[in-house]
Amino acid sequence: MRNTVDITPFIAKESRSYSIGVCGLFGRAQITNDIPHSDLIQEKCPIHLADGGTCIAAPNGDWIIKPIEMEEGLFTVDLEIQKVYEERQNFDPVGHYSRPDITKLSVNRERQSVIEFK
Repeated sequence: MRNTVDITPFIAKESRSYSIGVCGLFGRAQITNDIPHSDLIQEKCPIHLADGGTCIAAPNGDWIIKPIEMEEGLFTVDLEIQKVYEERQNFDPVGHYSRPDITKLSVNRERQSVIEFK
């Protein structure tokens, strides 16, 4: 679940959009005997290998649904597109992100080849 707590709101903030983290539960019970070496895997693995963490973050990074641990279900919420538009007003692509003194895009329009003869 650690990844969903850190990454989901970060993606939402950076993209100025809703970010949905979908995570499942997985434990010893799902390791069936038809899996090679299942007895060794069941013996060595923790009770829960994946504890869930499904969540939804708003365009500003706030939680709409906080990460849900150890619970199966279908989790839904109505999203408001207006929140995306509002948050994108806070993004300044030609301000501090625009640094032609540091970053530039160069396009080589010459025909390329995988072989070069010298």
